[in-house]
Amino acid sequence: QKAINRIRDRKLERQSGWNKHAAALGRSAGLPPLVRIALAWLLAWAVFVALALLAVVYARELGPINTQLALGSWGIAQAQCFSLQEPILITVLVLLPALLDKLAAGDLAGELLASGLSAAITRL
Repeated sequence: QKAINRIRDRKLERQSGWNKHAAALGRSAGLPPLVRIALAWLLAWAVFVALALLAVVYARELGPINTQLALGSWGIAQAQCFSLQEPILITVLVLLPALLDKLAAGDLAGELLASGLSAAITRL
């Protein structure tokens, strides 16, 4: 039991940011894990329903023609993202480390350059 508590304490010490606060909130509530999971799903569905209702409100405010134009532009944006940007990004992220490894002869500089370039590409 002491070993388990030490492992749990080390895991809690390593948590940072939102995970740290969310874990503390879950522990302080004293709810069983199944209830916390159910509440998390309920919150996710509530956000989904709220956003769906917001889309309906905007559609009613814009009217049928403007709504069709907005949905068409969103569809074009999604198609561009999944047909152009994603395949190019995946290809670059797969090939770039191997290419830089060959160029840098396995140095750490190749990995650093690859991670820096991939971070720059994802921000485009």
